[in-house]
Amino acid sequence: HAIFLQQILTKALLLPTPSVACPGNIIQNTETGVCDAVVNFADATGADNCNVVSVAQTGGSASGSRFVKGQTTIEYTVTDTSGNSNTCTATLTVQDQEPPVITCHSNHSVNTDLGECSAQHSYPSATVTDNCVGSLVFRSSAVQNGPYPLGVTVDTWLALDATFLNRDSCIVEVTVVDNEPPELCT
Repeated sequence: HAIFLQQILTKALLLPTPSVACPGNIIQNTETGVCDAVVNFADATGADNCNVVSVAQTGGSASGSRFVKGQTTIEYTVTDTSGNSNTCTATLTVQDQEPPVITCHSNHSVNTDLGECSAQHSYPSATVTDNCVGSLVFRSSAVQNGPYPLGVTVDTWLALDATFLNRDSCIVEVTVVDNEPPELCT
């Protein structure tokens, strides 16, 4: 009996597993104005030396679902009539290619400070909107925490999203004007 049982176990262990072919890896951009996308993809296919009973998606959301930005693993399992199975995976990547939108305040003029040839001046930061959270706003200016000199100073505002690849920029011109009359010495 032991030899007969060993032959049955050996044959069971040697039964070929079905083959499975997953759809290729998928890369899709987020939809406009949102940080996700509806993604459609093909099902896996299976083959076997006998009959394939089922090909089922066993991991990840179904085709036609909404996927958030990032990576999701899609897994399929194929099973044959003998109960043998095999799995495959595909990686679905939703990426953000939409740049943020920055809005600068208008150009403006200010007078020099009394008795000075410059003006201490501040104004509100530029604002930014983006389809995904995590945008940053930076100001580049010849003036860093000091007075604006007489004349025109261009402040450049830059918005970067969380990928640091998508960007937008705008400028504000700050004009300092000397409207203070000179004093006459007597």
